[in-house]
Amino acid sequence: MSKMHGNKILVTGSSGFIGSAIVSSLIKSGRSVRPTSRRSIDKLTNEFGLPVTRFDVLKDIASKNEVFDGVKTLIHCATPNDIKSRDNDGGMPLAVSGTFRLIEEAVRYGVKRIIFLSTLQVYGTELSGLVNELSPINCETSYGLNHYLGEEICRLAAKIHKIDIVILRPSNVYGIPFVSTVSRSTLVPMCFIYDAYTEGSLTIRSSGLQRRNFVSLYEVSEIIERILDRFPKGFHVVNAVSDWHPRILDIAKMVYKIWNNHKDKPINLKILSKMPSYSNEFIVSSSFFKPIFKKIQSVNHMEEVILNLINTKT
Repeated sequence: MSKMHGNKILVTGSSGFIGSAIVSSLIKSGRSVRPTSRRSIDKLTNEFGLPVTRFDVLKDIASKNEVFDGVKTLIHCATPNDIKSRDNDGGMPLAVSGTFRLIEEAVRYGVKRIIFLSTLQVYGTELSGLVNELSPINCETSYGLNHYLGEEICRLAAKIHKIDIVILRPSNVYGIPFVSTVSRSTLVPMCFIYDAYTEGSLTIRSSGLQRRNFVSLYEVSEIIERILDRFPKGFHVVNAVSDWHPRILDIAKMVYKIWNNHKDKPINLKILSKMPSYSNEFIVSSSFFKPIFKKIQSVNHMEEVILNLINTKT
């Protein structure tokens, strides 16, 4: 029997990098899921093994209310990614109007719990010091701003409608795509592997000394599962992070080593800049969840992901 019998979970953006991983995790755990996407419906239906509903957050709110039938929990992943956020409108219509209208309609049809996928970038691009859910907001890109505005819409909705909402702020997410609709060659480590295949070398266009926090698709999905099992009352912000804070250069060297150990044609590592000249030092944490992986487990998992991506040419 489904863990969520009589309580279907609606997931928007199920064709995306994080959304597809969440859908796959929910299906595997036996929950009742309604994935939605604005594209590749037949392909996603085949790959998930259950029907995917065509649903565009901006265009279909008024015409496809049946998407909310039986739904008590909404996981909203259809927000502007880093690429969409560079468009002329900065992804603002999707981030603001799309989120507002989706939540209003969801509440009207009885949705009581919402998880909104945000980003750690609402705290800033180059983090420093200790960062937790009480740290000040410092949006430095349209990507971070889009998500913060969506968060504030959720905060208002929780207050007005008396519903339970969790804002989930993942750090740099990595992993093996769960569906073929995902094409994110701009993400680390996929960008390095893409360069290796297309350019025959691995290129860092900075010094690579920027430090980041990396959290896997598995860890994000596991945190979602834990939230669903014990959904907190009211409005809460939760960081989805690990205890691993490598430099971009460290990941590049990892790709370089694994590639040259497993491919016949070796690659070179090119560093094109001396900036930044030093690494930003920071530690991110969550008041709600301890890291699922220990640091050495994160390193090992990243190595496994890189090897798999190299072998599958993703």
